[in-house]
Amino acid sequence: MLFRSGLDLDLVTGKGAAGTISQGAPRFKLVVTGGDFYFQGNRAFWLHAAHSQAAVQLLLGKWIRYPSAGAQFGSVSHLTSIKTLMDALVKAHGTLAKGSMTTIGGQPAIALNDSNGGKLYVATTGKPYPLELIAKHSTGGRVTFTKYGHSFTIAAPKHSRQRFTVGN
Repeated sequence: MLFRSGLDLDLVTGKGAAGTISQGAPRFKLVVTGGDFYFQGNRAFWLHAAHSQAAVQLLLGKWIRYPSAGAQFGSVSHLTSIKTLMDALVKAHGTLAKGSMTTIGGQPAIALNDSNGGKLYVATTGKPYPLELIAKHSTGGRVTFTKYGHSFTIAAPKHSRQRFTVGN
């Protein structure tokens, strides 16, 4: 079964990240700052992670804190730094060729076509920021980059709980 994954993150260089990650119905909010990883799962997340209504009742609406370097969130931690995220997104590209001009989110852009099938759209006015990446995979993965230069505040959630073991 194929689940649609979602990633909506605000990244602040040197400060951290905040946003939401989902895979189908399970989703969680996250904040990474000050060396800690905070998350708050929805009902579907806790049912998937803990397989228990008791865990849902205990944890729903609560922020849980882990050390960000912890192995439990290694697969997510690379998403919370713009450098490691971009490195991961473009590491396996083939030969790049200049593609056609288009508009992405109202911004003039040019496509960089990957010989492996993907495309990276880069702004042609202002700074040459990446605007959108379309994966080569048949699932049609797409990452859109917005809000460059906007100011965000990344702050640890108040009243978080220390990490603890959930599930089997």
